[in-house]
Amino acid sequence: MNEVTPRPVCYLDARTGHPVRAMVVAATDDGARVCLETAESAFEALLLRPAAPGAAGHRALDNEIIAGRWRWRCLAGRPHPAEVSALIGHHVPGAEPFALVEPYRGGPCGAEAGRLLPQDLRRFQTSLLAGVRLLAVAGIAHRALNPWTVRWDGRQAQITDFAHAALLGEPRTAGGAPPWCAPEQRPDQVGGDVGDRDDLWAAGGLLVYMATGEEHREPDTASLPPELERLVDGLFLPPAERPDTAEMLRRVEAAEPVPYAPEPDPGLVAGRREFFEVRAAKHPPKVPPPEVREGAFTRFAAWLARLVRRWHLGPSPHWVWIGASAIVLLVLSARLIGG
Repeated sequence: MNEVTPRPVCYLDARTGHPVRAMVVAATDDGARVCLETAESAFEALLLRPAAPGAAGHRALDNEIIAGRWRWRCLAGRPHPAEVSALIGHHVPGAEPFALVEPYRGGPCGAEAGRLLPQDLRRFQTSLLAGVRLLAVAGIAHRALNPWTVRWDGRQAQITDFAHAALLGEPRTAGGAPPWCAPEQRPDQVGGDVGDRDDLWAAGGLLVYMATGEEHREPDTASLPPELERLVDGLFLPPAERPDTAEMLRRVEAAEPVPYAPEPDPGLVAGRREFFEVRAAKHPPKVPPPEVREGAFTRFAAWLARLVRRWHLGPSPHWVWIGASAIVLLVLSARLIGG
């Protein structure tokens, strides 16, 4: 890292939401890693900017920030888990948005595929599944677990790079490439809403890859060693039929990393709405956030109920057909807009 002419930066602390003023005093040649100084401390961070021009690059950065803020809020009062990379802060407004992330630990896990000793492989399995469990409890799906976004430092796995992350309940979108993305994320099969088991397909593929050194291209586990076959049993089924993240922890006899369920926080909803407003001002989204969609449907249902009451409509087949048709049209319109 090289010393640079100090330059000021201002960002929002991801943990507190308070503005922070700092000075960049050193950076790598590509500017991807920086050293910052504040009035209280000095620290290193990864500097993330939009990786591609236009809406796609900004959306990837937004996903990183949303997932990071959501984790801090849902896990409030606890140290940030080592199994998941930590967001330090972010700056969204303006022409040059950025995020600051704690430096990743270790290197891409794929470099050690098929080479780990049994005790290290066990540590990898336990920490990877703990990380996936933490994200599920926090209401996040990573959607891009692979040998490059999951790292290994010799003691623990760490999940990094949330450019493709989504909050649970959002409409699924295509992302990633086989064999690491689940079928429900592939362009010809994408559909439904993001769920808490979406990451388990990719996690299962990584468990096989790290144990055998071979990419798991087909969901056929019959040729695997018995212990590994039992571990990944069911992970390559459709989402609703996969074991949940808590069951996966039981399979590796790991303790629950989150001993309590996060309590609903009104600040989450308000913060998320604010974030989408900033995003929409820059790049109008094709699909509105879930709370907007739900609000529109609720208003439509209320309008239809008022219409029925106003005209004293009885339960005749004619009016039932009209109401059903209206709902179908609304759903089709929403899907067309989202497409």
